[in-house]
Amino acid sequence: MLLGHFIYPIGCGFFLNISTRHVNILFVILWLSLLFIMKGAKNMGVDLKGKDLGPNLSQRKKDGKYRARFITASGKRVDRIFDNVKEAKQWLANAKYEDANSILILNNKTSVDCWYKQWIGFKENNKRPNTVRNYRNRYEINIKPVIGRMMIGNVRAMDCQKNT
Repeated sequence: MLLGHFIYPIGCGFFLNISTRHVNILFVILWLSLLFIMKGAKNMGVDLKGKDLGPNLSQRKKDGKYRARFITASGKRVDRIFDNVKEAKQWLANAKYEDANSILILNNKTSVDCWYKQWIGFKENNKRPNTVRNYRNRYEINIKPVIGRMMIGNVRAMDCQKNT
């Protein structure tokens, strides 16, 4: 090891050799990034009187109305304008819940197996690993053999009761 150099493990048995100068540059970049994030977070979610509204809420200066906005799981930004903060908070909570717990089925020609893959993808983001593992086991053992190949529009209650 050279004087003024640092060796960092980066995985799979590889190491990164970084000079002191590069470490200082990385530290400054990290510090400036954190400063920028903290500055942005300080002003976010404040009404015209300076009262904290919370994340994803703001008040417009031109008319005093409240804006609630968030980014959906698909990456689309959704926002609405409200007359009071109570309505904005209620809409925001409902919209976030609906986005996290619903999957849009575009047509009835989607197979149950294809729909399951979409559904489990959403659940991996907001459920614990053991819960997702249990969902996968239940699907592979109980559901897939019975209705996995069927189109979702053709599934009836009677099909779900087979082999139970």
